[in-house]
Amino acid sequence: MRPATGWVVDRALRLESTPQAFTAAHTDERMMRYQASYWFTVPIGLRGMPIRKGDSFVDFGCGKGRSLYSASWFAFERITGVELDPHLAAIARRNMTRARGPHRLRDVEIITEDARTVSLPDQLRVAFFFNPFRGDVFETVLARLRQNADSSGTPLRVIYANPAESETVLRHGFSRVHRSRHCDVYDYGTEPKT
Repeated sequence: MRPATGWVVDRALRLESTPQAFTAAHTDERMMRYQASYWFTVPIGLRGMPIRKGDSFVDFGCGKGRSLYSASWFAFERITGVELDPHLAAIARRNMTRARGPHRLRDVEIITEDARTVSLPDQLRVAFFFNPFRGDVFETVLARLRQNADSSGTPLRVIYANPAESETVLRHGFSRVHRSRHCDVYDYGTEPKT
């Protein structure tokens, strides 16, 4: 039922985000095969979180860009997808240029790079994962996110769909603030007083 619903929504929005027969170009067993995120995961993960001027959203392992599309409806100044597979990154770029939705979709940046070494924005406010990688890759990315939040003083929210390594997130000092059958939501750092 879920793939059929995804296909109908894709058609309506002029997207290509539903998984099809596809073999990823990478051979690293820690990298997971493409699976589209749930349409409502980003809104669930952002519930109750203020988005301020300058805040950034990064989807690690963005695949074809479904979560980037969802994030574009929120007031982030910068939305970035990081995807190691060049084929998936090309589809995500094409999706952002032709999809029905906010005009700011055209400004979404897709970077074809390793999540362990990609440059992180200072005001990174939300990191999204749909279980794109595991093991030491995930550990390295979490450590970099924590270091980035510490150095910038920006509190960080992690939305982790299909959270296969939720204990790893907790071990890195993140606090779980929400858990559902679709995602876990974690915060790191404190929200500045308004």
